[in-house]
Amino acid sequence: MYQKPNRLQIIWFSFAWLPDGDKNIGLVSIISFLISFLIRTRNFWLILFGGISLLIF
Repeated sequence: MYQKPNRLQIIWFSFAWLPDGDKNIGLVSIISFLISFLIRTRNFWLILFGGISLLIF
């Protein structure tokens, strides 16, 4: 019986079918997006690192 895939399965399937160069770019983008949340801290170096990551993303 057919089951509708959940969001994680859809994202993984989409990511798995990318060419190798685009996988690397996508992985860097996702990591940079997650690190960009460090902007909300009070530590200056983490804010700077988060800002640079946000620019990369």
